[in-house]
Amino acid sequence: MPEGHIAHFKVLEQTPHLVGVPVGVSSPNRRFETGAAALDSATVRSLQAHGKHLFYNFDARRVLHVHLGMNGSFAYQRGGSSGAASRSGRSRSGAWLRVSSPSLTFDLRSPKVCELVDDAARDRITAALGPDPILVDEAPGGLGAILEMALPVGAVIVDQSVIAGIGNVYRAEILYACAIHPDRQASTLSDDDLGNMWACAVRMLRAGVADGGRIRTVDRRRDLKVRDSRTCYVYGQRFCARCGGLIRRWMLAGQFAYACEACQPLAV
Repeated sequence: MPEGHIAHFKVLEQTPHLVGVPVGVSSPNRRFETGAAALDSATVRSLQAHGKHLFYNFDARRVLHVHLGMNGSFAYQRGGSSGAASRSGRSRSGAWLRVSSPSLTFDLRSPKVCELVDDAARDRITAALGPDPILVDEAPGGLGAILEMALPVGAVIVDQSVIAGIGNVYRAEILYACAIHPDRQASTLSDDDLGNMWACAVRMLRAGVADGGRIRTVDRRRDLKVRDSRTCYVYGQRFCARCGGLIRRWMLAGQFAYACEACQPLAV
C-alpha cells in the first residue's frame, strides 16, 4: 500500500503542472463521471496531502479527495489532451479519473477513494487524522496519549487517527531503528522512546518524499554493517543486516510485522 510519503510526493510532482490553470477532467471508465463533469474546465487552486490522503482544491470550494489504498496508481503522459480526446478514450481506458493540463495528463487507476467534496468535508477528514510527520517537526503534545494505550505499539503507529502516513513498511523500519519490538505494549514506552519514534518517522518519511517516493531506509554510506544491496533493514528480509539474526514475521493489525528479536527485544 502506498504510504504517506507518496501523497506528499504527488503534490510536489503535480503542482507545477496543475495549479493556476483550468484542467480537463473526465472519467474514462465512468465510475466518477458525475464528479468529473463538475470539475471539467475548473481551475486548481492548490494541492495538499495529509497522511495518505491527497486533496485537489479547485475554485468554488470544490475539492477532489483521493486515497490510493492498496492498488491505486497514477499514470502520466507529458503534454495535455483536449477534453474531447479524454472523453473519447472512455472505452479504451480503465481509469477512474483523467486530468489534463497544457503540460501534463494523468490517469488515476483503482483508487480506494475518489470523491468530490467541499472545503468543510476536507477539513473534517484531516481533523480525524493524527499528526503527519512530513508536516510537523516536533512530536506533538497530544502524541503522549500513546503512552496510555494497552495495545502493541506496532498496531498503534499504523492507526491513521494516531499518526497519519505510516504504513507497514515504515512501521517495520521505524521500530527497528528505535530498537522497539512491534508487540511491545505502547503503555511501556518512555517519553524518550516516543520522541525517538517521532524523529525517526520525520526523517524516514521526508527522505522518501525527497527520493521520488521510494522507500530506502538503509544508507550504506553511513551504515558500514550493511554489506549487501538491501534497501530496508527488516521489512521483507530474512536476516538482520546488522547482527545476522533471523527476522521474525507474523500478523499484527491485519498486516505482516517484521522484527529482529535480537536487536528489538520484547522484554523491557
